[in-house]
Amino acid sequence: MTSNEAYKLYQTMANKSVSGFVNMDEFARLFNQGQVELQKELYSNIAKYSAQLPKSSPSDDDNKRIQAALAPFIKAISIQLSNGFGAYNPDNDFNLGPTQVTATGYCKDCCEGDPVIRYRATVQWLGDGEFDRRCNDPIDYPRTTDPISRFYDKGRIEVSPININYVEFRYYRKPNKIYVGRTITNGREFPNEADPLNVNPEWNDPEIMAIIVKVLEYTGVVLNDSLLLQYGLQKEQIVK
Repeated sequence: MTSNEAYKLYQTMANKSVSGFVNMDEFARLFNQGQVELQKELYSNIAKYSAQLPKSSPSDDDNKRIQAALAPFIKAISIQLSNGFGAYNPDNDFNLGPTQVTATGYCKDCCEGDPVIRYRATVQWLGDGEFDRRCNDPIDYPRTTDPISRFYDKGRIEVSPININYVEFRYYRKPNKIYVGRTITNGREFPNEADPLNVNPEWNDPEIMAIIVKVLEYTGVVLNDSLLLQYGLQKEQIVK
């Protein structure tokens, strides 16, 4: 579904329920707000599934649909570390995560004189308390092949041990902001798919429709069952 199609569907539904007019720029603003909100909700359900929380966890099939819905937003970057610290948001598009952090490099197999080997290790992501505990534990101390990491401050991560120079950092980036293309006729704006400035949603149709439901709610449209059924919509498109 394009930005134009989403706006026209919203207009059709909203005009049946409320007076007033939401122009294309306001719709785009609310849509962009809604898609960030939906992304966070879906990510939260992945976390519940991973933790196997009773009653609140989505099913296996729901989790697969959520993973597929979020797939367009996965981004991987290589972070150079200096004394264990590095910037994780150079493009200013980080939204959620990380989903996976991997350290690669070369190290001694064990002792001085042993051959240098290449390693690839999954970095365990920890909260501040557990990170500090591990770093101060003489037995459970992080090693090159068993590293740990955490968010350190705004825009930076900390990785231990500090002899790791690079990590691959995978996360969910922010969705691109949509723009409803238009033409101007007699001083009035009309949606136009051919506008070169048009920016369409990156989501599949079920998620776009879920975002439209959010925009309807933001603008005070009463979402009764008959209205939703008429347009094949529901308040929760992905996880029931």
